[in-house]
Amino acid sequence: MSDSKKWALDRLAEANIIFEPNEVSWKGQLRDLIVWALELALITYLAQRFFS
Repeated sequence: MSDSKKWALDRLAEANIIFEPNEVSWKGQLRDLIVWALELALITYLAQRFFS
């Protein structure tokens, strides 16, 4: 296997890792929740402005 193919497969394996809740700090989870809530609020606001 060539070095570039091995490198690409290694990067793909890293990208496919799914983090369990206990593997991410509570601060990280809180940050992600706040970002998600802000995104949801923005999408809702834009949808209301666009469709009403």
